[in-house]
Amino acid sequence: PPPPATAKRLTIICTTPVLHEIALRLTGGSAEVTCLLSPGDHADAWSLHAADFHLLQDADLVFLHGMGVDDAMHPTITATAKAARLIHMGDHSQVRLAHPTPSPQAPQGWVHPSVHAAIAAAMRDTLAEADPARKEAIDELAALMIAESKALSQWIANGPGKVAGTRDEAERTIVTNDPVAAQMIGLLGFRAVLVELAVADPLTQRDRQRVLDAVTNSGAILIAIDPAGHETAAQMIDDISRSTGAAPMRGGLRHWPGDEGYVAFMKEHLTRLAEEAW
Repeated sequence: PPPPATAKRLTIICTTPVLHEIALRLTGGSAEVTCLLSPGDHADAWSLHAADFHLLQDADLVFLHGMGVDDAMHPTITATAKAARLIHMGDHSQVRLAHPTPSPQAPQGWVHPSVHAAIAAAMRDTLAEADPARKEAIDELAALMIAESKALSQWIANGPGKVAGTRDEAERTIVTNDPVAAQMIGLLGFRAVLVELAVADPLTQRDRQRVLDAVTNSGAILIAIDPAGHETAAQMIDDISRSTGAAPMRGGLRHWPGDEGYVAFMKEHLTRLAEEAW
């Protein structure tokens, strides 16, 4: 049920879009929930703007991910949000246990839905403590989200990963420039080869050579390069695809729109990635 008109609405700040979605779902519209990063933004490039400054100063709760995801933001947030309670999700044992250790092949551990389930459980307890009148509603909303995340984890474990695992390494290699896509590729049981490309358009000849070398040397079956709207990137992918035989995948996996559930978004793109790779 909605809170009484006289009840003070909690003001909650989240660093990442995933934390933001979980907080929105668990509060059910009873709190003011704001995110500092937009989908596709990098914590290392974040800087404190006037609007963020005022939000942080007025916040009741600030949820931070930690474990390498948003650590670059922590000093500024700590110095600014002096009246808020700061909650580092990585301090919770269930989140740490669910969170894979970052590596060059899997740098985005938060992508796995088991991490989302653990974060939802930890956030549920914090929110219920901050708003005890809504504990029952928060528990119910958290149970729904945890069940969705666990169902996707089970789908991943029982589905496309096993099929991909029956192939030899060269037949299940995918080249990508997107760390989030690399993590998703790993969830499916494929091997990701991560290449770094220039952000600016047009892409350089050196960028093209990096992708070509990665595809040629690994025998990749798919190029999942995120063109980020750059026409030159799309042309480059088509050119390399024709010369190597690796199929091009259209669209980047990093650009979650933020207005649909991340679990549903993940399943949609994992399914698409698996179908194109098969």
